[in-house]
Order: sequence, then structure tokens, then C-alpha cells
Amino acid sequence: MENTAKSIIAVLQKMASKKGDIDAHAWLQAAMKLRVLLQNEQERLVDLERDIQILKAEFLDKGDSATAAKIKVETTDLFVEARKLDVMIKTALDLVLLAKKYSTVEVDIYKAH
Repeated sequence: MENTAKSIIAVLQKMASKKGDIDAHAWLQAAMKLRVLLQNEQERLVDLERDIQILKAEFLDKGDSATAAKIKVETTDLFVEARKLDVMIKTALDLVLLAKKYSTVEVDIYKAH
């Protein structure tokens, strides 16, 4: 299976639901991979947001009000895809931050012994 941000998050979710704990090494490895792979996802989100703005402009050019154009855009699959991608990116960034914090705590515990 190819490593993608989405697949790494899925593996972490599976580990968390089965064991309850995620091995520190696995957690840190996943965080490092996520951080690298997120670049592609963030670029894809920018492209989707641009496509959404183009679509909104098309509705406005056809004479729709700003509110009507916004409602029409927000009911498209493109908009839903962008929102889901945004949530996934935010989740991945949270996981990376948690991994950093977790590794700091682990190092502190190791030094204390």
C-alpha cells in the first residue's frame, strides 16, 4: 500500500481502536511521514479552493446574488471534497503536534531514569 497522509491517519486510527495505545516509535514515524506528505494535500486543497472560487464567479456572472452563488457552490461535490480535505489536513497537523509533544515527554521520562 502506498503511503499517503490519508492512509497513515487510517493506520493510526486502526491502531488506536484496536490497542488503545500507539507505540512511540510508530507514532513518531507516522508524524514524520505525515508532515512530508501533507505538502501534496495542502497544494491539492489550494487547487480545489481555486476551482470553487471560479465556480462561484461563474454563478455571479450568470446573475446570481452572492448569497445564491454561495449556496450553490456549497452544495457541490467539489466543495464537500475541499472541506473533507481541510479536515484531514487539520487532523494530520494535530497528530504531528501531538507526536512532538509525546516524544518530548518520552525523552523527559527517559532522562529521569
